[in-house]
Amino acid sequence: MPSALGRSAASCSAPHMRVLYAVSVTRAKLKDAIDYIELASLNFDQWNLSVSLRQYRGDEVEGMVQLVFPLVTGFRYLDEGDMLSYPFPEDAIRSYYHEIHEEGWYSQEQEYGNVVSNDCREFVIATMNECVCILTSHDPTLIEVEGV
Repeated sequence: MPSALGRSAASCSAPHMRVLYAVSVTRAKLKDAIDYIELASLNFDQWNLSVSLRQYRGDEVEGMVQLVFPLVTGFRYLDEGDMLSYPFPEDAIRSYYHEIHEEGWYSQEQEYGNVVSNDCREFVIATMNECVCILTSHDPTLIEVEGV
């Protein structure tokens, strides 16, 4: 299956990276051993948005994951305190991402007449300190970065 990186999931087997999800899911739950995540970096290259997340167990970094969102229509980063009326799922910070189906940023932009694409989907990455909303028509790929 082609991944968001333009290679098949099997060919993305560099010794330091492992594809965890390359299929459609509405949320990707944190591993049981992980207490929380935080945003490490964002990189947008005109087509793909890559989001690196640090995984913590207690106060210790347990590793990193990278989410790759292909063919992004738009994204926004905000402090979690600036998104108090956003429709977060109850367990939002216990997942790497969630798909938002209504009342999110995409719905707001449609109301304002800014987004005309009907095949857009909205994903949100929520941590205790920041949130990233992503508009795309494709599923993200979740890659575990080993040896961090």
